[in-house]
Amino acid sequence: QRLGGIDIASLSTIRLEGGSTWDTDFAIGAGGRLVTTYDLAYDRAISGDGLMTVESGKLQLYGDGSINLPTGGLTIADHASLALSGNSIVAGKVTNNGLIDFDNLAYTTFAAAAAGTGSFLVNSSGRVELTAANTATGGATIAENSTLALSGDGAVAGTIVNEGTLEVVTTPGASRIIPANITGAGDFLLSGGGAIEIAGDLAYSGDTFLSDSKIRVGENPKGE
Repeated sequence: QRLGGIDIASLSTIRLEGGSTWDTDFAIGAGGRLVTTYDLAYDRAISGDGLMTVESGKLQLYGDGSINLPTGGLTIADHASLALSGNSIVAGKVTNNGLIDFDNLAYTTFAAAAAGTGSFLVNSSGRVELTAANTATGGATIAENSTLALSGDGAVAGTIVNEGTLEVVTTPGASRIIPANITGAGDFLLSGGGAIEIAGDLAYSGDTFLSDSKIRVGENPKGE
C-alpha cells in the first residue's frame, strides 16, 4: 500500500539510513532537509523549498519518481550518485559533486542546470537532451549506443568522452559556442540549420554529420 506523504518542517532533518523502503512523498519546508545515505530505489515525489542531499550510495529514481526543489536544491555529494530511469524527472536547483547517471531511459529532457564538480553518464539505449547550461566541471561520458543531445542553452563543462552519439541541436540562422573538449570514438551530429563554434579541443575519431548546419573549430580541430 502506498502511503500519503511526509512533511519535513523548517529547520528539521530526516535521514534515510539502513536500507529502509520509503513508499511515500516528501514535502520539504524552507530550511528543512532530507538526506539519503545508502542505495535507495524511489518512485514517488520530493518537492518543496527545502534541501536534499544524496550523501552516499546511489539514489535510483525510477518510474514516475520526481525531485523538484527550486529554492533549497538537490546536492549530490562526492562519491554519491543519482541514477535516473523510467519517466523520472529532476527539476529545480542542482549541485552535482558526484555523478548523475541517465540509466535505461528511452528519452528524457533534463532541464535543470547542474553546478559543482561532478559528471554526467549517459548509459541508455535512448536519447537524453540537456536544455540548460550545466557548469559542473566533471564533464560527461556517452556510452556506446547512447545519445546525448544539447539544445537551447544546453551545455556541458569539462570534457565529453563520446563513445555513442553527441548531437547539438541549433536554431536556424543562429550561432552558439560549445565550450567542452570532445574525445572518444563516437559520432558527432549537428542539426537544426544553425552554426556552432567549438572552443575546446577536438580529439574524437568518429564520424561528423552536418544537417543544414555549420561548424567552426578553434585552434585544435579534429585530427590535429
